[in-house]
Amino acid sequence: ARADFKDALLVVSGEALAAMGRPEATEALLEWARQAPAEAAPLVERWFGQVRDSQSVTRLQEAWLQPKPFRSEQIRSEIARALHDFQ
Repeated sequence: ARADFKDALLVVSGEALAAMGRPEATEALLEWARQAPAEAAPLVERWFGQVRDSQSVTRLQEAWLQPKPFRSEQIRSEIARALHDFQ
């Protein structure tokens, strides 16, 4: 039950950050995404797919290009997909 609560809290928090449309919120999501497991790819796709402001897009581009590693290559791929969809 506790794990279910933590999962629900993660989803609600991520949804709220994604809906903000602010670069600071995108940065917070990126920090989470860097350590997220591959199983979180659907969340990354949904959340970063909502990015529409140019500053957030720039932050996604910078994160994708930086050598700072992502735990999961699948997560990195979802960020690339969000960038592609934006263009």
